[in-house]
Amino acid sequence: MIYLCYQEIQLECNINNISTKETIKSIYNKSGFRGFFKGFTPSILMNLPTGAIEFSTMLYLQKKYGNDGIKPFIYGTITGIVSSIVTCPLDTIKTCRQMQKGKNIVDTYKYILYKRGWKGFFRGALLRSFQCCLSYGTYEWLCKNMNLELDD
Repeated sequence: MIYLCYQEIQLECNINNISTKETIKSIYNKSGFRGFFKGFTPSILMNLPTGAIEFSTMLYLQKKYGNDGIKPFIYGTITGIVSSIVTCPLDTIKTCRQMQKGKNIVDTYKYILYKRGWKGFFRGALLRSFQCCLSYGTYEWLCKNMNLELDD
């Protein structure tokens, strides 16, 4: 929940170039308390498949090819790329919803499709994939080398 509020405040601050305090007042004045949670539903809809894709891909790769040396980093990289590309349309909808591009998820979907076409759902996919592959790859490698992995 705090993360969603942070995202909404960050978006509003960047768009209007105002302080965090002024942004919080602006969001509350425009939309009330609910304004801090725009994008909550699309975030949940994005995070559930993201987690499922990450865990199943990672588990598959570990069982098929082992988990020694630099393999955890490579698996994390692959997992990050796959999950970020598959869920990119949901991330785009979430971000547009937070920026008030539509009254609800369906309106936001229609807005993106009308303004940008199908390609619009994958705007930023390359950058998102790069960020995810580095963070997931590093995370998996650190977990393996710091003995932080969970027992089966």
